[in-house]
Amino acid sequence: KWGGTCSVAVYPLRVTAELDDWPEAESRRREWLPLAGAVQKVDDEALRKLIEGLPQALKEIGTAATWIPSEACAPPRLIHLLRHAKSSWADPTLDDFVRPLAARGRRAGKIMKRYLRIADIRSAIVLCSPALRTRETLARVRESLGAEADVKFEKGLYHSESLALTDRLRQLPDEAGSVMVVGHNPSLQDLAVNLAGDGHEGTLSRMRAEFPTGVLATLVFPGERWRELAPGSCGLHSFVVPRELE
Repeated sequence: KWGGTCSVAVYPLRVTAELDDWPEAESRRREWLPLAGAVQKVDDEALRKLIEGLPQALKEIGTAATWIPSEACAPPRLIHLLRHAKSSWADPTLDDFVRPLAARGRRAGKIMKRYLRIADIRSAIVLCSPALRTRETLARVRESLGAEADVKFEKGLYHSESLALTDRLRQLPDEAGSVMVVGHNPSLQDLAVNLAGDGHEGTLSRMRAEFPTGVLATLVFPGERWRELAPGSCGLHSFVVPRELE
């Protein structure tokens, strides 16, 4: 998947309700099937065997297994690095801090807003550079991040170096399971390359070579505490460029 190999843990879930509206409703179709019908829908042999073995697995869960509630299993922490969209150079007299988005950047913001919604990407905390182009980028995707996101505009993110960004992430409260940084290059690219010690090699190589405007790099940090964040401690989950989504 995504050009790489994923190791997947599979758990049975009891359905108690269905939603009429859900993040991928526009791109996926839901259908309830009997066991034999589900097996016929699947091409992968290993997945077919897993589905065929579900009745026996459910018996074992009911008689011998200990049920561990999902809230007791801490999920990995997510770091979303969003570079500002394309900015305008139409007025060369403008100070760098107040350069707005170009028309291409505004289009990219709209595309990324829809991607964030479909992928259900939300962040407990959003750290944003106060430069105009980063604030305008955030404004275009803000709705998709969820109303509960705690947005902070910090001067230190404007042209900050990657080591300073790492130190800032280490200061995050441990109850925050995810963070989005909306910032600039080269600091975001340097940060992503420094933290990503694992991932699909082709995607890693691409990220090291370029970090274009509007790109979203998502890293998975398995540590239990943000202060444990260190070089190479994350895996690169995805690297999404607006022009490719378009």
